[in-house]
Amino acid sequence: MADWNAAMNLLCMILKHQRDASRVWDDGHNYRAPCRRCGFPLIKVTFGDWRAFDATRDYEADGAPRKSRPLSR
Repeated sequence: MADWNAAMNLLCMILKHQRDASRVWDDGHNYRAPCRRCGFPLIKVTFGDWRAFDATRDYEADGAPRKSRPLSR
């Protein structure tokens, strides 16, 4: 199992993470989902664009989620 996780992590490093569309959730400020291959947490930043979740960028100094939800079309 460890070899499989290492291979998936390497694949994500090369090809980027891929969100699991069936597991998207709304935290009240942003849409989030795990990576389909490696399970790493992702956050939606613009219409159709997702990136790896980074607590230093995605939380305010007081620990509250930083709002980055894209505007509706």
